[in-house]
Amino acid sequence: MSLKLADLRAMTDRELRDKLLGLRRDQLRMRVQHAARQLTKTHELRNLRGDVARIKTEFSMRRQRRGVSPEQLAGTSQ
Repeated sequence: MSLKLADLRAMTDRELRDKLLGLRRDQLRMRVQHAARQLTKTHELRNLRGDVARIKTEFSMRRQRRGVSPEQLAGTSQ
């Protein structure tokens, strides 16, 4: 089941970050299983990548709406 855009927009930044961390953990676990040939539903890897991309896109859109550049977030702006 992939994440819906409306659901992502309803989440707070903290919820999104927590969801992203959980998905990245799942992604790592599934990659290891795939390498060991224990993963039977390989299409789920692709679905996870899509979900991660959707969350990252939502973060980027929120940053853009707030007018915060990636450099400011990284603390490299002058």
